Amino acid sequence: MNTKDYFKFKTDKSVVFVGKTATIKISKRFQNYKLLEIKDTIRTLGIFDMEVDGNTVGMMLPAVIEMCPSETKFMTEGTDDYVICTFNHGDTFIKDRRVVKDPHLAYVLFSEFVEKGKIPSFLSYGDYAFIFDIAQKVCGLKIPANHVAFEIIYAFLTRSTDDYTKQFRYTDMKKDPMFLRLSDIAHASTSNTAKLISSYLSDSMNAAIVNESENESKLEELLRQ
Repeated sequence: MNTKDYFKFKTDKSVVFVGKTATIKISKRFQNYKLLEIKDTIRTLGIFDMEVDGNTVGMMLPAVIEMCPSETKFMTEGTDDYVICTFNHGDTFIKDRRVVKDPHLAYVLFSEFVEKGKIPSFLSYGDYAFIFDIAQKVCGLKIPANHVAFEIIYAFLTRSTDDYTKQFRYTDMKKDPMFLRLSDIAHASTSNTAKLISSYLSDSMNAAIVNESENESKLEELLRQ
């Protein structure tokens, strides 16, 4: 599916939806970063799940955009709240496609997608590794780290849905992966020492007891010397 066929890019820099119906699902967590305002129009971070004429797609634009949906409502899915916006044929999808480059958004992406593990469902395992490559191009920043460093983080945090202790790359990759949050001391930490120094003491002790590490880490060997 070519999503560009469903949108018309006008000379006034707006983008108009020309399909039948489009529905987007925006995380209300963006309000915590002052990146979501719900008024007559919707001002939001341009990263969300989207369904266009029955096809599930998504939008990955690390910039703030303003949208004019026909209908706005709210829903809760699990423990997360969302804003659901519906666009009909002829609605203005983006009022102005000229966006401001905001380096601060890189922190938001890291906080949401890596630290909290809140990955939009449209992002695949392969897409996950290029989030910050896109952010550098759109947000106008330079991250002082090699792309490989992020690939290592993603590969470590992406697990099998059948066994969260098994990294996804060690499976047949036929099922969708699950994403651990970086702050998940119970499952993301690889040693008892890492568990004990990574969070509140009661949580750390429970994590170390319930998920006992099978091997000693180099850090633990160094501490014993």
